Amino acid sequence: MTQKILFCCNFYPPHFIGGAEVIAHRQAQSLQDIGHEVFIFCGLHNQSAKQYKLCEEEFEGIKVFRVVLHAEDFAIGKNFSNSFIDNLFEEVLETVKPSVVHFHNLIGLSLGLIDKAHQKRIPTALTLHDYWGFCFKNTLLKVDEQVCQDLVQCQHCQPEIVNDDNQRLHIRLRRDYIVRQLNKVNRLISPSSYLAKIYNQAEFSQKQISVISNGIDSSRFTNTQKKKKRNAAVLEFTFIGHLGFHKGVHILLDSIKQLHQKNILGASCKFNIVGSGSMDTAVREVVQSYSLTKGVKIWGKVPRSQIKVVFENTDILVVTSVLPEN
Repeated sequence: MTQKILFCCNFYPPHFIGGAEVIAHRQAQSLQDIGHEVFIFCGLHNQSAKQYKLCEEEFEGIKVFRVVLHAEDFAIGKNFSNSFIDNLFEEVLETVKPSVVHFHNLIGLSLGLIDKAHQKRIPTALTLHDYWGFCFKNTLLKVDEQVCQDLVQCQHCQPEIVNDDNQRLHIRLRRDYIVRQLNKVNRLISPSSYLAKIYNQAEFSQKQISVISNGIDSSRFTNTQKKKKRNAAVLEFTFIGHLGFHKGVHILLDSIKQLHQKNILGASCKFNIVGSGSMDTAVREVVQSYSLTKGVKIWGKVPRSQIKVVFENTDILVVTSVLPEN
């Protein structure tokens, strides 16, 4: 039986591609491939376009409704509740008339979207990808960069938030509102037992969370073979990800500097740094100031279609995250 399925996520390819966005797109494609009608409702960060303009387009055969968002829509006091976006979503619900709505990350859009679907008695599911439900920073890192162990004491990092009316509200109100909205979802899904467990530890869900692992399309890498090197004794280490503090880029840079000081870098090991982010400049400055161009290759952001080339030049994949990764 063909169904109309509406996916909702704060971003969607091709304008922004992270793990959650890729999963949402792959799910949408798979469901469309087996005959369902699939639609997307998502945000589009475009400071030069009219705020909350609703754009309709098609991406890889799927109809996408994109809401123009500005930087202010991502402010802590506003990024989880927005009546403008709620009303636009209600219009899309009336247009699409979906059989089911599947939510992914909603920060930057509005948790009110859940309520709109709930009022129309549309079955809903929501995939939890990370910590946005109970951590406004989404990293579990406290102000001293230590991993948070008390999941209900957000006021230690930020006591208050400011809403649209410039009212100062206790940070707990954010948490309570999100808990209330998520409890209206018919089924919560986690890609790992770990994340399901930590949401329960945070006293966040009154419902059982289904654990469904993210699949990997291994066929993309079936024919990937290591590139032959002039010197097989040189190991190539590769970091792939967002160049930000929470991903441990500072640890990566410190390791590279130590290897350079021991005259190992370039002689018996090399580094590939793939990605972009807030520490992009810091990475390039270290490489230039220490003259590390022979031992470090900065790839920048590589399209997913070309990531195979990176693996062909990789012996060891490096993960330096200081936050507990899902």
